[in-house]
Amino acid sequence: MFPFADFLHILQLENYDTQRYLRRLEYLFFRRDLQRLEQLKWTSRVKLTAAVAAGLTILGTLFIPVFYLVYIGTIVYFLFNRNGPKWLWGIFLLSGASFHTLHVVSGWLWTENQLSQLLNYVGWSYVVSFLILIAFSGLKGNFSFPRKGFIWWMLFILAMLVLAFSRPPEPLVIIQVIILLFAFSVMFIPVWVAVANMLVEPIYDLAKQLIYFQAKTYLQKHCPQLKIILVAGSYGKTTTKNFLYELVKYNYRTQIVPGNINTAIGLSSWVLRHLDPHTQILIAEADGYDAAEYMATGSILPADYLILTNVGDQHLERFGSRENLAKALLKLLLASKTTAKIVLSQDTWQDYDTWKINLQKQLGSSSHLSG
Repeated sequence: MFPFADFLHILQLENYDTQRYLRRLEYLFFRRDLQRLEQLKWTSRVKLTAAVAAGLTILGTLFIPVFYLVYIGTIVYFLFNRNGPKWLWGIFLLSGASFHTLHVVSGWLWTENQLSQLLNYVGWSYVVSFLILIAFSGLKGNFSFPRKGFIWWMLFILAMLVLAFSRPPEPLVIIQVIILLFAFSVMFIPVWVAVANMLVEPIYDLAKQLIYFQAKTYLQKHCPQLKIILVAGSYGKTTTKNFLYELVKYNYRTQIVPGNINTAIGLSSWVLRHLDPHTQILIAEADGYDAAEYMATGSILPADYLILTNVGDQHLERFGSRENLAKALLKLLLASKTTAKIVLSQDTWQDYDTWKINLQKQLGSSSHLSG
Protein backbone atom coordinates (compact mmCIF):
# COMPACT_ATOMS: atom_id res chain seq x y z
CA MET A 1 0.00 0.00 0.00
CA PHE A 2 2.93 2.36 0.74
CA PRO A 3 5.50 1.29 -1.88
CA PHE A 4 8.29 3.70 -0.93
CA ALA A 5 10.89 0.90 -0.73
CA ASP A 6 9.92 -0.50 -4.15
CA PHE A 7 10.39 2.76 -6.00
CA LEU A 8 13.38 3.89 -3.98
CA HIS A 9 14.94 0.59 -5.04
CA ILE A 10 14.29 1.39 -8.71
CA LEU A 11 15.74 4.88 -8.19
CA GLN A 12 18.83 3.36 -6.60
CA LEU A 13 19.25 0.90 -9.47
CA GLU A 14 19.16 3.87 -11.86
CA ASN A 15 21.90 5.61 -9.85
CA TYR A 16 19.44 8.31 -8.73
CA ASP A 17 18.97 9.54 -12.31
CA THR A 18 15.47 11.04 -12.36
CA GLN A 19 15.08 10.85 -16.14
CA ARG A 20 15.88 7.13 -16.33
CA TYR A 21 13.71 6.50 -13.26
CA LEU A 22 10.73 8.19 -14.94
CA ARG A 23 11.24 6.05 -18.05
CA ARG A 24 10.97 2.98 -15.83
CA LEU A 25 7.73 4.34 -14.36
CA GLU A 26 6.12 4.22 -17.81
CA TYR A 27 5.45 0.53 -17.21
CA LEU A 28 5.99 0.18 -13.45
CA PHE A 29 3.71 2.97 -12.18
CA PHE A 30 1.03 0.58 -10.91
CA ARG A 31 3.38 -2.24 -10.00
CA ARG A 32 4.08 -3.25 -6.42
CA ASP A 33 6.34 -5.79 -4.68
CA LEU A 34 9.25 -5.03 -7.01
CA GLN A 35 12.14 -6.06 -4.76
CA ARG A 36 12.75 -9.61 -5.91
CA LEU A 37 16.38 -10.10 -6.91
CA GLU A 38 18.00 -7.45 -4.72
CA GLN A 39 17.09 -5.54 -1.62
CA LEU A 40 17.14 -1.79 -1.20
CA LYS A 41 20.33 -0.50 0.41
CA TRP A 42 19.32 2.06 3.02
CA THR A 43 22.06 4.62 2.39
CA SER A 44 21.90 8.14 3.80
CA ARG A 45 20.60 9.39 0.44
CA VAL A 46 17.82 6.79 0.35
CA LYS A 47 16.78 7.65 3.91
CA LEU A 48 16.63 11.37 3.13
CA THR A 49 14.75 10.80 -0.14
CA ALA A 50 12.29 8.51 1.65
CA ALA A 51 11.65 11.12 4.35
CA VAL A 52 11.07 13.88 1.77
CA ALA A 53 8.80 11.60 -0.33
CA ALA A 54 6.74 10.72 2.76
CA GLY A 55 6.45 14.42 3.58
CA LEU A 56 5.30 15.18 0.04
CA THR A 57 2.69 12.42 0.27
CA ILE A 58 1.23 14.10 3.35
CA LEU A 59 1.56 17.53 1.72
CA GLY A 60 -0.41 16.27 -1.27
CA THR A 61 -3.21 15.35 1.12
CA LEU A 62 -3.27 18.62 3.05
CA PHE A 63 -2.72 21.05 0.17
CA ILE A 64 -5.02 20.29 -2.77
CA PRO A 65 -3.22 22.58 -5.31
CA VAL A 66 0.04 20.68 -4.74
CA PHE A 67 -1.72 17.38 -5.37
CA TYR A 68 -3.41 18.57 -8.56
CA LEU A 69 -0.19 20.03 -9.97
CA VAL A 70 1.54 16.67 -9.52
CA TYR A 71 -1.52 14.77 -10.77
CA ILE A 72 -1.78 16.77 -14.00
CA GLY A 73 1.99 16.84 -14.53
CA THR A 74 2.23 13.08 -14.13
CA ILE A 75 -0.59 12.25 -16.51
CA VAL A 76 0.67 14.71 -19.13
CA TYR A 77 4.14 13.16 -18.89
CA PHE A 78 2.81 9.65 -19.48
CA LEU A 79 0.45 10.93 -22.17
CA PHE A 80 3.34 12.24 -24.26
CA ASN A 81 5.92 9.52 -23.59
CA ARG A 82 6.83 7.17 -26.41
CA ASN A 83 5.87 3.82 -24.93
CA GLY A 84 2.70 4.10 -22.86
CA PRO A 85 -0.96 3.62 -23.93
CA LYS A 86 -1.49 7.30 -24.85
CA TRP A 87 -5.22 7.02 -25.54
CA LEU A 88 -5.81 5.45 -22.11
CA TRP A 89 -3.77 8.05 -20.26
CA GLY A 90 -5.65 10.68 -22.27
CA ILE A 91 -9.03 9.35 -21.14
CA PHE A 92 -7.78 9.17 -17.57
CA LEU A 93 -6.55 12.78 -17.70
CA LEU A 94 -9.68 14.13 -19.40
CA SER A 95 -12.19 12.28 -17.24
CA GLY A 96 -10.27 12.91 -14.02
CA ALA A 97 -9.85 16.63 -14.72
CA SER A 98 -13.53 16.87 -15.72
CA PHE A 99 -14.65 15.02 -12.59
CA HIS A 100 -12.77 17.35 -10.27
CA THR A 101 -13.66 20.49 -12.26
CA LEU A 102 -17.36 19.61 -12.07
CA HIS A 103 -17.10 19.51 -8.30
CA VAL A 104 -15.54 22.98 -8.26
CA VAL A 105 -18.05 24.72 -10.58
CA SER A 106 -21.09 22.66 -9.59
CA GLY A 107 -23.07 25.49 -8.02
CA TRP A 108 -22.62 27.85 -10.93
CA LEU A 109 -23.84 25.94 -14.00
CA TRP A 110 -26.09 22.98 -13.17
CA THR A 111 -28.89 21.90 -10.92
CA GLU A 112 -28.17 19.18 -8.40
CA ASN A 113 -29.86 16.47 -10.53
CA GLN A 114 -27.98 17.49 -13.70
CA LEU A 115 -24.70 17.57 -11.79
CA SER A 116 -25.40 14.16 -10.28
CA GLN A 117 -25.90 12.62 -13.73
CA LEU A 118 -22.79 14.30 -15.17
CA LEU A 119 -20.65 13.17 -12.24
CA ASN A 120 -22.00 9.65 -12.64
CA TYR A 121 -21.02 9.39 -16.33
CA VAL A 122 -17.69 11.18 -16.04
CA GLY A 123 -16.82 9.49 -12.77
CA TRP A 124 -17.35 6.02 -14.14
CA SER A 125 -15.14 6.77 -17.17
CA TYR A 126 -12.55 7.89 -14.60
CA VAL A 127 -12.90 4.63 -12.68
CA VAL A 128 -12.93 2.37 -15.75
CA SER A 129 -9.89 4.03 -17.38
CA PHE A 130 -8.06 3.80 -14.05
CA LEU A 131 -8.80 0.09 -13.65
CA ILE A 132 -7.81 -0.64 -17.27
CA LEU A 133 -4.52 1.19 -16.69
CA ILE A 134 -3.84 -1.01 -13.65
CA ALA A 135 -4.65 -4.16 -15.64
CA PHE A 136 -2.57 -3.00 -18.62
CA SER A 137 0.40 -2.26 -16.38
CA GLY A 138 0.01 -5.64 -14.66
CA LEU A 139 -0.12 -7.58 -17.93
CA LYS A 140 2.80 -5.66 -19.44
CA GLY A 141 4.79 -6.28 -16.29
CA ASN A 142 4.01 -10.00 -16.40
CA PHE A 143 2.34 -10.25 -13.01
CA SER A 144 2.04 -13.72 -11.55
CA PHE A 145 -1.50 -13.54 -10.26
CA PRO A 146 -2.44 -13.75 -7.50
CA ARG A 147 0.20 -11.55 -5.83
CA LYS A 148 -0.85 -10.88 -2.26
CA GLY A 149 0.49 -7.32 -2.04
CA PHE A 150 -0.93 -6.31 -5.41
CA ILE A 151 -4.39 -7.72 -4.62
CA TRP A 152 -4.55 -5.90 -1.29
CA TRP A 153 -3.49 -2.70 -3.03
CA MET A 154 -6.25 -3.10 -5.65
CA LEU A 155 -8.85 -3.75 -2.95
CA PHE A 156 -7.73 -0.59 -1.19
CA ILE A 157 -8.08 1.47 -4.40
CA LEU A 158 -11.48 -0.03 -5.16
CA ALA A 159 -12.65 0.81 -1.64
CA MET A 160 -11.52 4.40 -2.15
CA LEU A 161 -13.39 4.59 -5.47
CA VAL A 162 -16.58 3.29 -3.83
CA LEU A 163 -16.12 5.93 -1.14
CA ALA A 164 -15.74 8.59 -3.87
CA PHE A 165 -19.24 7.83 -5.20
CA SER A 166 -20.93 7.52 -1.84
CA ARG A 167 -22.93 10.33 -0.29
CA PRO A 168 -22.08 10.58 3.42
CA PRO A 169 -23.92 12.85 5.85
CA GLU A 170 -22.83 16.50 5.70
CA PRO A 171 -20.56 16.40 8.81
CA LEU A 172 -18.59 13.48 7.32
CA VAL A 173 -17.90 15.09 3.92
CA ILE A 174 -14.61 16.63 5.10
CA ILE A 175 -13.43 13.23 6.36
CA GLN A 176 -14.43 11.69 3.02
CA VAL A 177 -12.40 14.29 1.10
CA ILE A 178 -9.33 13.82 3.31
CA ILE A 179 -9.45 10.02 2.94
CA LEU A 180 -9.82 10.28 -0.84
CA LEU A 181 -7.00 12.80 -1.20
CA PHE A 182 -4.78 10.62 0.96
CA ALA A 183 -5.63 7.54 -1.12
CA PHE A 184 -4.78 9.27 -4.39
CA SER A 185 -1.68 10.82 -2.88
CA VAL A 186 -0.55 7.31 -1.89
CA MET A 187 -1.23 6.13 -5.45
CA PHE A 188 1.20 8.81 -6.64
CA ILE A 189 4.03 7.68 -4.33
CA PRO A 190 6.20 6.73 -7.38
CA VAL A 191 5.97 10.37 -8.48
CA TRP A 192 6.60 11.74 -4.99
CA VAL A 193 9.82 9.67 -4.96
CA ALA A 194 10.89 11.33 -8.24
CA VAL A 195 10.09 14.82 -6.90
CA ALA A 196 11.92 14.07 -3.64
CA ASN A 197 14.97 12.91 -5.59
CA MET A 198 15.01 16.16 -7.56
CA LEU A 199 14.83 18.14 -4.31
CA VAL A 200 17.71 16.34 -2.58
CA GLU A 201 19.88 15.99 -5.71
CA PRO A 202 21.58 19.42 -5.40
CA ILE A 203 22.60 18.59 -1.83
CA TYR A 204 24.20 15.32 -2.83
CA ASP A 205 25.81 16.78 -5.95
CA LEU A 206 27.53 19.32 -3.72
CA ALA A 207 28.55 16.55 -1.29
CA LYS A 208 29.92 14.44 -4.19
CA GLN A 209 32.03 17.31 -5.49
CA LEU A 210 33.44 17.80 -1.98
CA ILE A 211 34.35 14.11 -1.71
CA TYR A 212 35.96 14.21 -5.18
CA PHE A 213 38.04 17.20 -4.12
CA GLN A 214 39.09 15.55 -0.86
CA ALA A 215 40.14 12.35 -2.69
CA LYS A 216 42.23 14.29 -5.22
CA THR A 217 43.86 16.32 -2.45
CA TYR A 218 44.64 13.17 -0.46
CA LEU A 219 46.30 11.51 -3.46
CA GLN A 220 48.36 14.58 -4.32
CA LYS A 221 49.48 15.16 -0.75
CA HIS A 222 50.06 11.64 0.55
CA CYS A 223 50.60 9.46 -2.55
CA PRO A 224 52.55 11.51 -5.11
CA GLN A 225 54.49 8.45 -6.37
CA LEU A 226 51.49 6.12 -6.56
CA LYS A 227 51.07 4.19 -9.81
CA ILE A 228 47.45 3.68 -10.80
CA ILE A 229 46.21 0.80 -12.94
CA LEU A 230 42.64 1.21 -14.18
CA VAL A 231 40.59 -1.50 -15.90
CA ALA A 232 37.55 -0.46 -17.94
CA GLY A 233 35.25 -1.98 -20.55
CA SER A 234 31.98 -3.84 -20.87
CA TYR A 235 33.09 -7.27 -19.64
CA GLY A 236 35.94 -8.83 -17.71
CA LYS A 237 36.87 -5.86 -15.55
CA THR A 238 36.81 -7.59 -12.18
CA THR A 239 38.53 -10.74 -13.47
CA THR A 240 41.30 -8.70 -15.11
CA LYS A 241 41.70 -6.56 -11.98
CA ASN A 242 42.08 -9.61 -9.72
CA PHE A 243 44.48 -11.28 -12.16
CA LEU A 244 46.74 -8.19 -12.21
CA TYR A 245 46.70 -8.02 -8.42
CA GLU A 246 47.91 -11.61 -8.16
CA LEU A 247 50.73 -10.83 -10.60
CA VAL A 248 52.17 -7.77 -8.85
CA LYS A 249 51.31 -8.10 -5.16
CA TYR A 250 54.48 -10.05 -4.29
CA ASN A 251 56.87 -7.50 -5.79
CA TYR A 252 55.22 -4.19 -4.87
CA ARG A 253 53.15 -2.79 -2.05
CA THR A 254 49.83 -3.16 -3.82
CA GLN A 255 46.22 -2.42 -2.98
CA ILE A 256 43.15 -3.43 -4.95
CA VAL A 257 39.77 -1.73 -4.75
CA PRO A 258 37.52 -4.67 -3.79
CA GLY A 259 34.25 -5.92 -5.22
CA ASN A 260 32.24 -3.78 -7.58
CA ILE A 261 33.35 -0.41 -6.28
CA ASN A 262 33.88 1.24 -9.63
CA THR A 263 32.04 4.58 -9.80
CA ALA A 264 33.63 7.96 -9.17
CA ILE A 265 31.95 8.42 -5.79
CA GLY A 266 32.64 4.84 -4.72
CA LEU A 267 36.32 5.05 -5.65
CA SER A 268 36.71 8.46 -3.99
CA SER A 269 35.17 7.21 -0.75
CA TRP A 270 37.38 4.11 -0.79
CA VAL A 271 40.52 6.22 -1.32
CA LEU A 272 39.69 8.43 1.67
CA ARG A 273 38.92 5.48 3.95
CA HIS A 274 41.32 2.73 2.93
CA LEU A 275 44.24 3.87 0.75
CA ASP A 276 47.58 3.42 2.54
CA PRO A 277 50.00 6.32 1.83
CA HIS A 278 52.82 3.75 1.47
CA THR A 279 51.07 1.85 -1.33
CA GLN A 280 53.06 1.75 -4.55
CA ILE A 281 50.42 0.39 -6.93
CA LEU A 282 46.66 0.81 -6.82
CA ILE A 283 44.49 -1.40 -9.04
CA ALA A 284 40.88 -0.39 -9.65
CA GLU A 285 38.11 -0.81 -12.19
CA ALA A 286 36.08 2.01 -13.70
CA ASP A 287 32.46 1.98 -14.73
CA GLY A 288 29.93 4.71 -15.34
CA TYR A 289 26.36 5.63 -16.18
CA ASP A 290 27.42 8.34 -18.63
CA ALA A 291 30.47 10.08 -20.09
CA ALA A 292 30.60 12.55 -17.17
CA GLU A 293 31.00 9.65 -14.74
CA TYR A 294 34.03 8.37 -16.65
CA MET A 295 35.51 11.87 -16.76
CA ALA A 296 35.08 12.22 -12.99
CA THR A 297 36.76 8.86 -12.36
CA GLY A 298 39.66 9.78 -14.64
CA SER A 299 40.17 13.12 -12.91
CA ILE A 300 40.28 11.46 -9.48
CA LEU A 301 42.41 8.45 -10.49
CA PRO A 302 44.41 9.45 -13.59
CA ALA A 303 45.79 6.16 -14.85
CA ASP A 304 49.45 5.30 -15.40
CA TYR A 305 48.24 2.07 -17.01
CA LEU A 306 44.76 1.68 -18.47
CA ILE A 307 43.39 -1.60 -19.79
CA LEU A 308 40.28 -1.42 -21.96
CA THR A 309 38.90 -4.95 -22.09
CA ASN A 310 36.29 -4.39 -24.82
CA VAL A 311 33.37 -2.25 -25.97
CA GLY A 312 30.44 -4.66 -25.77
CA ASP A 313 26.70 -4.46 -25.52
CA GLN A 314 26.48 -4.09 -21.74
CA HIS A 315 24.77 -0.92 -20.43
CA LEU A 316 23.35 -0.05 -23.85
CA GLU A 317 20.14 0.98 -22.07
CA ARG A 318 22.21 3.81 -20.64
CA PHE A 319 24.23 4.80 -23.70
CA GLY A 320 21.97 3.81 -26.60
CA SER A 321 24.68 2.29 -28.81
CA ARG A 322 28.16 0.76 -28.66
CA GLU A 323 29.51 3.85 -30.41
CA ASN A 324 28.18 6.12 -27.65
CA LEU A 325 29.69 3.78 -25.04
CA ALA A 326 33.02 3.90 -26.89
CA LYS A 327 32.94 7.71 -26.88
CA ALA A 328 32.19 7.71 -23.14
CA LEU A 329 35.10 5.34 -22.47
CA LEU A 330 37.30 7.62 -24.56
CA LYS A 331 36.74 10.31 -21.89
CA LEU A 332 38.42 7.99 -19.39
CA LEU A 333 41.32 7.39 -21.76
CA LEU A 334 41.75 11.14 -22.31
CA ALA A 335 41.82 11.71 -18.53
CA SER A 336 44.80 9.35 -18.13
CA LYS A 337 48.25 10.77 -17.51
CA THR A 338 50.03 12.05 -20.60
CA THR A 339 52.60 9.26 -20.32
CA ALA A 340 50.01 6.53 -19.66
CA LYS A 341 50.30 3.11 -21.26
CA ILE A 342 46.94 2.08 -22.68
CA VAL A 343 46.22 -1.54 -23.54
CA LEU A 344 43.30 -2.66 -25.71
CA SER A 345 42.56 -5.56 -28.04
CA GLN A 346 42.93 -5.43 -31.80
CA ASP A 347 39.15 -5.88 -32.12
CA THR A 348 38.51 -2.84 -29.92
CA TRP A 349 41.03 -0.83 -31.92
CA GLN A 350 39.19 -1.77 -35.12
CA ASP A 351 35.87 -0.85 -33.54
CA TYR A 352 37.16 2.65 -32.85
CA ASP A 353 38.40 2.89 -36.44
CA THR A 354 34.95 1.81 -37.64
CA TRP A 355 33.41 4.67 -35.69
CA LYS A 356 36.02 7.04 -37.21
CA ILE A 357 37.70 7.69 -33.85
CA ASN A 358 41.47 7.94 -34.27
CA LEU A 359 42.81 6.90 -30.87
CA GLN A 360 46.42 7.82 -31.63
CA LYS A 361 45.41 11.31 -32.70
CA GLN A 362 42.99 11.76 -29.80
CA LEU A 363 45.44 10.64 -27.12
CA GLY A 364 48.56 12.29 -28.51
CA SER A 365 52.00 10.95 -29.23
CA SER A 366 53.08 10.77 -25.58
CA SER A 367 50.58 8.01 -24.73
CA HIS A 368 51.64 4.46 -25.48
CA LEU A 369 48.92 2.40 -27.17
CA SER A 370 49.15 -1.38 -27.30
CA GLY A 371 46.70 -3.40 -29.38
